[in-house]
Amino acid sequence: MRLGRATRLELEASLRTLRRPFAPRRVTLGARALPRSSWSFDRRRGLLRVRARAAAGTATLRVR
Repeated sequence: MRLGRATRLELEASLRTLRRPFAPRRVTLGARALPRSSWSFDRRRGLLRVRARAAAGTATLRVR
């Protein structure tokens, strides 16, 4: 994502629809690992929710 200014990110993503669904163990924003309080995963629904702040520039969100 390209961000023109600091932004609050709120994301909901279904991991159930992936070819190989998985339960995330770690979520990072850029080089920073997000604390567990910034994201949640509902195993039953396969839904990942992330809430975080990102600085201006380019933000890369990774789920492992």
